[in-house]
Amino acid sequence: MSKSSKKCVHEWIRHPKYITDKNGRIIGLEYYWQCKHCGIITNENPWKKK
Repeated sequence: MSKSSKKCVHEWIRHPKYITDKNGRIIGLEYYWQCKHCGIITNENPWKKK
């Protein structure tokens, strides 16, 4: 029985992702979300309705 057969009830944790230029200066900030149970990562806001 594989783990993927059990549907994960995702619990999303938001992580910051800094965007830097080639000199290493921070020029922007994005977020990504990671499920704390199954570890999948998404760049889309999981709560934003399409």
